[in-house]
Amino acid sequence: MFLKTGITALAGLLVLTACAKKEEILQGERIGLRAVAEAEEQAVPTLNLPKAAVNAAWTHRNGNAAHYVSHPALSASPKRIWSTDIGVGNKKRQRLSSDPIVAGGRIFAMDADGTVVAFGLNGAKQWSVPLKLPNSPKSDGSGGGLAYADGQIAVTTGVGEVALLNASTGAIAWRHRVSSGISAAPAFDGNTIVVVTGENRAIGLDAKNGREKWAQKSSTVGATILGTGTPAIASGVAIVPFGSGEVLGVVLNNGLQAWNQVINGHRIGSARGLLKAVSGGPVVVGDTIYAGTNSGRLTAMDRRSGQRIWTAAEGAIGPVWPAGNSLFVLTDQQKLKRLDRDSGAEVWSTDLPLYRKVKKQKGNFGHFGPVLAGGRLYVAGSDGEIRAFDPASGELVNTIAISGGAASQVVVAGGRMYVLSNSGQLIAFQ
Repeated sequence: MFLKTGITALAGLLVLTACAKKEEILQGERIGLRAVAEAEEQAVPTLNLPKAAVNAAWTHRNGNAAHYVSHPALSASPKRIWSTDIGVGNKKRQRLSSDPIVAGGRIFAMDADGTVVAFGLNGAKQWSVPLKLPNSPKSDGSGGGLAYADGQIAVTTGVGEVALLNASTGAIAWRHRVSSGISAAPAFDGNTIVVVTGENRAIGLDAKNGREKWAQKSSTVGATILGTGTPAIASGVAIVPFGSGEVLGVVLNNGLQAWNQVINGHRIGSARGLLKAVSGGPVVVGDTIYAGTNSGRLTAMDRRSGQRIWTAAEGAIGPVWPAGNSLFVLTDQQKLKRLDRDSGAEVWSTDLPLYRKVKKQKGNFGHFGPVLAGGRLYVAGSDGEIRAFDPASGELVNTIAISGGAASQVVVAGGRMYVLSNSGQLIAFQ
């Protein structure tokens, strides 16, 4: 009975199957759902860059007192046009720490021994002023930098001096000694010069006479790094970074603290990652401040309150470069990255050379940047190359040889690019 019933049911199923309408086969390529999902994940967001425009000056680190120049104009393939000697280059006990600046038809640079030099746009030396104190040890000359405003150059030195020079003649208006060395360049708005000392102390000096107007000290402790700690000035507020990882907002005129923020975190597995110094930034764009540490943290903050907008697990060894909807950063792991400006999310990442001896992991290379100019993203390397990347994709599109390797970030003004070499050469490209 069971056998008969089963045969009958099977026969009925075959009849139904035979009577069913034949399935239509659609034309076209078959793509798996997983492949579609992976393609969506790998899609790079469209990059919206501001139009490149010629900037006449580059007065501070990263361009101006706010450390932000939108998109300087530059040829897509700049060529070397001249080079000149600035003085002492990198040595065992003396290190170049200052980027060149450009203003008033001159280029200014400071060598590793604390001598400031001015050049014409043709590379001809116009004046030089040694600021190193007599009988100072050679190692004391390293550190400090330059800033320009209203025809004057504010200079900081590794021996802990601040000086104001006439940009046309090099004449010294005044010199002021602070209690400890200064690692980084100052910020200067024409009225007030802001510096950060090795004791994690911020000082505002009156540009008229060099007298101290105010001082603020970090509430936390930490060691600084040569060349870091450059303040920014925007909308009447000095944004002051410390070796402790703390960032202060200070009213420029009276020195009152407006807010403070501590960028916490450390890079696991890295000895350098234990240093909390604010090595990247601050960079001010509108109402947003971007700042990063040597220990694997990058944050966006509200300029008025200091409150965090977002924090990314990426450090920064130089100022970031905001452009359009993106943020470009040279990380503490020597990677060039494009991040989403609104969230800090990674868009792409490109590795840079790390070692002279790759197998033994010895002889570390240094990299400086990034700088967006003429639709290219530039990173200067101590390995002897300036690399140009496509900012949309991170693809390497050009390399420019630099004898002896780079010792500074590239700076761009008047459609030209300038960089310092390890041997103490100022090199111009156009």
